[in-house]
Amino acid sequence: MKKILVLLSLLMLTGLVFAQQSVDSLFNDPDTGVAEYNSNIEGVPKSIKSLIGNEKILIYVVGETENRYITLTMKNALIQSYSFEEDDTATLVVNAKEEAANRILSSNEKIAELKLAMKNKEITYQSRGIFKKIKFGFAKFALNFVK
Repeated sequence: MKKILVLLSLLMLTGLVFAQQSVDSLFNDPDTGVAEYNSNIEGVPKSIKSLIGNEKILIYVVGETENRYITLTMKNALIQSYSFEEDDTATLVVNAKEEAANRILSSNEKIAELKLAMKNKEITYQSRGIFKKIKFGFAKFALNFVK
């Protein structure tokens, strides 16, 4: 269960799915991150694949000097495409302060850092649609029980 929730947490932040060490690398070299993620999808449990299977995820990263965004289109849990355009049809919107995302990426205690960032509202998300709200609401609730 803990492994599943760790992966879920990372997928909710999407940028953290990539094994890169900073948010900058997500924006500077997204092709590498997408290829790395898609080539390692077999390691993701089926429950997580079904959770993110066919979502369009819009990620806002709020930095000190600039705000950036990327939209990821997922199909069968793979990243089918990405765009540096805002997409009003996104089913999940993630807002993350760049400092918090980088802190999580570099931490050995990613879940603890994620919980702290969510508690401090440094990372928030909003799902669109009633079933999506239920699905991601349950995931957030389950995260409370992971140490």
